[in-house]
Amino acid sequence: MKTFGFIILATFLSLTAYWLSGKLGHSNSTKQWASNTLIATYVVDAEVRQFDSTGTLKHRLITPSITQQHNNPLIAIEKPDVWINQKNQYWELTGLKGIYNTNNHRFSIEGDVQINQPDKALVVLTEQLDYDDKSRLISSNREVTIKSPQGKISAKGLTIHLDTETLSLKEQIKTQYLPVQRPSK
Repeated sequence: MKTFGFIILATFLSLTAYWLSGKLGHSNSTKQWASNTLIATYVVDAEVRQFDSTGTLKHRLITPSITQQHNNPLIAIEKPDVWINQKNQYWELTGLKGIYNTNNHRFSIEGDVQINQPDKALVVLTEQLDYDDKSRLISSNREVTIKSPQGKISAKGLTIHLDTETLSLKEQIKTQYLPVQRPSK
């Protein structure tokens, strides 16, 4: 009897999956709903590494979960922690959620976004940023704050060109210099 129940359950699940995939000839709206809502990929506790042609680490992503729906170029990434190689120094980008577009190779991060360059003690804070993998450009049109041991700079909007090693602020720039405390004699 247990075997028969298992066969019925397996048949039911198979037919349900077959129907959801739109193979039974139901209406176009049903097929459209099925193709837009089915999760094609769901990965938990992921670490993804991408290497260039010389074997050097180009990108590293650590995340609690990655989700991509069927026939959708957008990949949702929860709490992304991305490392981007710039001449063997790494920029670390973190936030609450990320979206990677497989069509244009752009990665957007939102919510408590931080950009760290650990070797230089530089931290950039903002609410949203984009990274274009083709042009190797990090940008934001939101309020940004750059903190370092020497002080802080606030502005609206920023662009970081990884290949030319330049950081540009767009508008409403304010600076605060923190003098180095020297020990008393």
